[in-house]
Amino acid sequence: MFPKFEHYFWHYEYHEALENYCDEIRHHFIEAPKFNLKEDELQTELEKWCFFLKHAGELEAIPARLDSGLFRKAFDLTNRANMTSEEWEAYDRTCMWVQDKRGVITAARKRGQQEGREEAKRIARKMRELGFDTEFIAKITGVTLQEVEALNVRN
Repeated sequence: MFPKFEHYFWHYEYHEALENYCDEIRHHFIEAPKFNLKEDELQTELEKWCFFLKHAGELEAIPARLDSGLFRKAFDLTNRANMTSEEWEAYDRTCMWVQDKRGVITAARKRGQQEGREEAKRIARKMRELGFDTEFIAKITGVTLQEVEALNVRN
């Protein structure tokens, strides 16, 4: 774009001769062919983004220096954008399968927690029948003091 300049990044602002009348509008240009840093040379966020933008189409895995939040999202989007319709359908099915499994795990965890609470109450009830102090029962079982006091005890 600008053959007589070596640098790859350009930042333009609009200025009137005597004052900056339009400081909201800025243009940033990256000349990818001029960007030649290697992965281990990347230091700034700008350098990392330039590297990513220049090499995104050829990356099979996210480079270690770019393995963080926004770069991970951009890498995933790039991979999805390059999928065939068959690959997209397989990816979509896999995502749905993962969500289904998460739902099963969440439901199982809730059921397990409920069963654990019921077992704690059963133990609390038995301890109460044996004459243990209600505060002690609450501390040992994790059942609240109010729940321990509300338990029906067979005499």
